[in-house]
Amino acid sequence: MSGQTLNKSLVNFDNHIKIENILKYGTNSMSYSALQKDIREFRHPSFQGFIPYTSVWGVDFVLSDPITPKSEMLKATVLFEQKHKNAVYCQISYDYATVLKCLNYTINGFGVEHVINTQDFEVSWKKRKCLKSYLSKLNNQKYFVFEYNADAQKVWDINDQWLKVKPGSKELRFMARPFNGTKEPGVRYFYMVKNKDIIGFCTFDPIFSKMNTGQVLSYTLQHLRVSDKAPLGSQDFLILNALFQFKQEGFEQISLGLAPLYQRNNQSFPYSQFAEKIFQLIYRTSLFYNYQTIGQHKDHYKANKQQTYLAVNKRFTLKQLCGLLKVNNLI
Repeated sequence: MSGQTLNKSLVNFDNHIKIENILKYGTNSMSYSALQKDIREFRHPSFQGFIPYTSVWGVDFVLSDPITPKSEMLKATVLFEQKHKNAVYCQISYDYATVLKCLNYTINGFGVEHVINTQDFEVSWKKRKCLKSYLSKLNNQKYFVFEYNADAQKVWDINDQWLKVKPGSKELRFMARPFNGTKEPGVRYFYMVKNKDIIGFCTFDPIFSKMNTGQVLSYTLQHLRVSDKAPLGSQDFLILNALFQFKQEGFEQISLGLAPLYQRNNQSFPYSQFAEKIFQLIYRTSLFYNYQTIGQHKDHYKANKQQTYLAVNKRFTLKQLCGLLKVNNLI
C-alpha cells in the first residue's frame, strides 16, 4: 500500500481543528466533504472529533459517519440525538448503520459506492470492452491527461459549460461537494488536454488512514467535468488515466463515488416501506436526476459495490425526504 502524508502546515482553511480531526478520523469517502462552508460541527467534551451536519426546514442532516474514533461513534450519536431530535443520517456506511441499529433506528438502503481494486484493475477488449474502446480512440486522437497547475479561468469556463448541459443546471452540494476552483490541500486534479487546450478535468478527494497518522490511504472521485467540445468518452478517459496513475503509485483502492438510489438493499436493517416507495418513484421516473444512468454507467468499471444507507431515529417523514432534496440543491 502506498500513501502520502498531508502536511498540516499547508492547510489554508480557517478551522484548523476541523482539518486536524479529518486527518485523524476521516477514514471514509465523505469525510473530506465536511470541509464545505455550510457544514456545522457537533462537538462534546465526552468524545474526540465531531459530527458534521447542516439544517434545512427544521431538520438536521448528518453528513455520513461521525468524524470520530470508531469506538466513540455510539457515544457521539447518543449525545447528538439529545439535542437534535429530528435528524437524518445521510450516506452512512454499513458499520455505522450497525451502530444506529443498536439505537433502534430506521435504516434504508440509499445506493452503492463503486470501489476499484486498483492493483487488479485492467482494461482490455475482453474485460471492460466499452472503456477500452474510449481509451484507444482518444489515445489515437492524441488526447492526454496530466496533473499540473492549470489556468483557473479555463477550468471555470469548463465548469460553466458543464453546468449548462447538466440536468437541472445547478451545482449540487452536501453529499456532492461543490466545485470551488481553488487548490485544496490533498486533492488531486487531473486535466484532459489536446494541443495545450483543456478539454475537461476531474478531482479526487483524499481518504485518510485508520491509524490516525494523516496518511492518505485512498482517494474518491469528487468532480468530473468536460467542455462542450469534448468527444464522446472523455469522462471515462479522465477517470481511467487517473486510475492508472493511482495504480502506478501503489494505492490499493479508489472510490468512484456514490450511485444514489442504485441497487438499494434493505435486507440488513429494519427499514421504512414509505421511504422505499418514494425512492422507487424518484429512481424510476428520473425525477430531479438521472440516477439510473449514473449507476449503470459505473457498472462498466466492474467495481466492488458497497451499500450506503439513510437513517432516522423514529420514522421517515415527507418533510425529511423533501428536505433531503433541498439540502443537496436538487430543488
